[in-house]
Amino acid sequence: VPGASLGITSDGFFELESCPKRSVIVGAGYIAVEMAGILSTLGSKTSIVIRQGGVLRNFDALISSNCTKELQNQGIDLRKNTQVKSVQKTDKGLSVTLVTKDPEDKVAQEKLDTIHEVDCLLWAI
Repeated sequence: VPGASLGITSDGFFELESCPKRSVIVGAGYIAVEMAGILSTLGSKTSIVIRQGGVLRNFDALISSNCTKELQNQGIDLRKNTQVKSVQKTDKGLSVTLVTKDPEDKVAQEKLDTIHEVDCLLWAI
């Protein structure tokens, strides 16, 4: 992913000196879920980018679906069936460009979207 080095890993999370205003977490595992919950609770506007339809796919299906719903209920922006296409540094933070494809619609075009003014891009994959 072009610009991937502009993000941090979960190790870098513990080196943050202040709470980011806008966070994007990439991943669907327990580390991504934990980090998203922490950042959101601390007041960061948080998005999770996941390649499929839910988080914690390797866990029991009921746990996975309930956790996915609860993240959304907590106000976390969940970007399903989505991948990061590129990351660019701007004067207002990072711009994270996403590509989304509906897995049920074989003829649908990919949709591009960008999350702007990102203070923390965390790779939890």
